[in-house]
Amino acid sequence: MSDKEVADALQKLALEARTLERHLRCLLRSDLPETLVCANGIEGTITQLEGLGRAMDTLAQLAAAE
Repeated sequence: MSDKEVADALQKLALEARTLERHLRCLLRSDLPETLVCANGIEGTITQLEGLGRAMDTLAQLAAAE
């Protein structure tokens, strides 16, 4: 595994974390949990958590291959 592959995986992980943070902040500001905006935020958060998990799995695989 190259340094570039590790850097790319870390960069993707950071992007997923920032996006997750934005979704969570949106949920925090929402006054009405039953609104469509909040529902979309929850779905977005779930999607980002999934992406974050995949990115972390990739990093673990890369580290194991070293």
